[in-house]
Amino acid sequence: MRGRTLIFFLMLFFVLSLLTACGGKGTGEKNENEVSGTSVEVQSGQKTAGEPKTKGGENIEEAKELGNPGGKSLTQQAQATDPGEKKQNARETIPDSGVVKENPANKTGNSEKPAQAVVVPINQDQITLWITRDFGRITVLNRKVPLEKEWSVFEVLQSSADITTSYGGSYIESINGLKSVTGGFGGKKQDWLYYVNGVFCDVGALDYYPCPGDVVWWDYHRWENMATFPSVIGCYPQPFLSGFRGQANPTVIMSSENHRDLAGKLKQSLEAQGVVAVNVKGLDPGLLEDRQNPVIILGEWSELSKVKWLEDLNKAYPKNGTCVHFTAGAVELLDYKRHVARTVSGDVGIVTATGTGSGDPNPLWLVVGTSPKGLGQVVSVLVNNPGKIKGMYGTAILEGKVIRLPLQ
Repeated sequence: MRGRTLIFFLMLFFVLSLLTACGGKGTGEKNENEVSGTSVEVQSGQKTAGEPKTKGGENIEEAKELGNPGGKSLTQQAQATDPGEKKQNARETIPDSGVVKENPANKTGNSEKPAQAVVVPINQDQITLWITRDFGRITVLNRKVPLEKEWSVFEVLQSSADITTSYGGSYIESINGLKSVTGGFGGKKQDWLYYVNGVFCDVGALDYYPCPGDVVWWDYHRWENMATFPSVIGCYPQPFLSGFRGQANPTVIMSSENHRDLAGKLKQSLEAQGVVAVNVKGLDPGLLEDRQNPVIILGEWSELSKVKWLEDLNKAYPKNGTCVHFTAGAVELLDYKRHVARTVSGDVGIVTATGTGSGDPNPLWLVVGTSPKGLGQVVSVLVNNPGKIKGMYGTAILEGKVIRLPLQ
């Protein structure tokens, strides 16, 4: 009897030991799976049904405050297909434009802290839109405008200003309430005229298609006798940078031997501003008569006047749009009617431009001084402080003072 009782207790002990061992192993596997599951959740941001509304110690409300709407995981955001939905990071709202990259500086080794996003801006095609009045004296608007595909100058203007048109929409009648005035026969005339990169356009706004980087400049001013200004200087370093109608021809600087050093400085300055090809040459009447490139004439008038083509250009001052007339020892400055309004003498520097009518892709610029000092002044402005001539049709510099042309 004793033997049977001992055997029964040994068997009972053995069974209890097996049951205890199996229960302990199951509990350990469950705990291990919970830890592993927490780790996966933190890394992927995924959440299975029945889990509490927490993410690695963060609750959903915190995620909302940090820019993660509804506690949505980063993986879910990256897979969003709704184009109207802004993709957001749990630490930072990402703008609509830009390439999102991981910032290496955010890699701390802590898997519970999501890496912040770095936004690398995407360069959009833009142009500069200027709206001024009175030959650039008053600025109405100056802004960068994203250039949409197949936009004409008309659409560029329409996107940023209130306009009215006439003649079937081809004529800009008013901009921001400032209306053209025909004045009738002999009356005052004021109109909106536009330039691209400083070149007076030969077509209407509906028919010119600007290129990225262009400067489109609308100016409201008085005019008489169909007088126009074929080219203006206020968009510098345009037109040398982007040209006209998308074609930028190499720039030629013509100067005498005496001022080749100033020509070299101007060349370096243009190249520093992105102008690709600039060549310095001596005075060449043949190249002036049949310009195939935008040309900058640099020198003292006493030297330049020996070139017949330039002397003839000077004599045509009532028609060429330069607003200046060089005389013996002085310079006559013109108003918008092409009448002499002032005479200056001494060390005078001139920057002005002209062309062979409207739409000339190869305008002629004059960087001229009545003396070495006068020439040095204007080159210094172009090289060191070109902002001084921004928005000007032409300029005369006298004793450091910049005079806007045409005079009023």
